[in-house]
Amino acid sequence: MVNNIKNTVIEFSKENEEVRSLIETGRRLNPTLKKDENTDYHFVFGVSDLEEFKDSHFIENLFGDVLMLEKSDKLTYTNKINPHNISYTIVLNDISKIRIFFIKENTMQAYINEDSQAEILVDKDQVLVGNSTKSDVCFRQLKPTKHEFESLVNQMFINSLNVAKGLYRKEEIYAIQMFYHVRENVDKMTGYYIGSNYDFNVNIGYNYEYIKTYLPKEHYERYLQTYPLPELENLWSTLFKSCDLFRKQGLHVAELLGYEYPKRVDRDIMQKIRDIWQRSYD
Repeated sequence: MVNNIKNTVIEFSKENEEVRSLIETGRRLNPTLKKDENTDYHFVFGVSDLEEFKDSHFIENLFGDVLMLEKSDKLTYTNKINPHNISYTIVLNDISKIRIFFIKENTMQAYINEDSQAEILVDKDQVLVGNSTKSDVCFRQLKPTKHEFESLVNQMFINSLNVAKGLYRKEEIYAIQMFYHVRENVDKMTGYYIGSNYDFNVNIGYNYEYIKTYLPKEHYERYLQTYPLPELENLWSTLFKSCDLFRKQGLHVAELLGYEYPKRVDRDIMQKIRDIWQRSYD
C-alpha cells in the first residue's frame, strides 16, 4: 500500500501538465520517528493554476475507494509562505490517511526551505534545490523569549484562578472549559522544560505526542495526572497537580535560561486558589 499510494501520486504529477513539482513530507520522512501502517502521508504539489484543483472529483478517480474526503482552503503551515492554497484530507477504506496540498509553483522552493523534511519527487522544470539531509529541525521546540516565558506564567495564573472560581460556583462545565487553557499552559511549559534540558534540539511533536521520550517515567506520570476527570473533587485535585508541575518546570526553565520565575505571585495566586477551595466546602 505504501508504494501504491506513493506511485499513484507520482504518476498523477507526471501526467498532469498543471503540476510542475511534487514533494513528500511529514512523519514518514522524519528519520527520528518510528513508522507503522497507520502513519499518514503528506504530499505537496507545486501547480501552475490552483483553480484546476478546486473540484475534488479527481480525488476519487485518483485513489478509488475513498471513505472520507475533506477540503480546506486554509493550510496553516503553508499560509506563511503563500496564503493561496488548497488541501485535501483523504481517508481510504483501509483507513490510510493522505493529506495533499496544492500551492503555486513559484512558492515551492520557499516551502522546501522552510520544511527540513521535504523530499523532491518530481521537478519537471529542474529548478528546485532540495535539502542535503532530511531532519526534523524545523519542528523542534523553540527557545522562548523572556516575554513569551513571562506571558505564559501570567496566563497560567489567570486560567488557574478561573478554574477555581468555576469549581467554587459548582459550574463544572465552565471549570472544565477553563481547564483546557490550563492544560495548554502546562503543555507549553513542558515543552520549554524539555527543550531547555536538550538545548532546544528535540522535536516533541505538534500535539506533544513525543514528550514521553524526553521525560523520566516519574515526571511523565505526573504530567498525565494533569488531565482532568469531570467530578468536582477530581478537578480540584488535578488543578493543584497542574499548578505544582507547572511551577516545578517553570522554575527549572527560568534557571536554565536566565529568566525570573515570579515566586511571590505564584505563592499569592496559589493561596487564593486554596482559599476558594476551602470556601467551596463551607
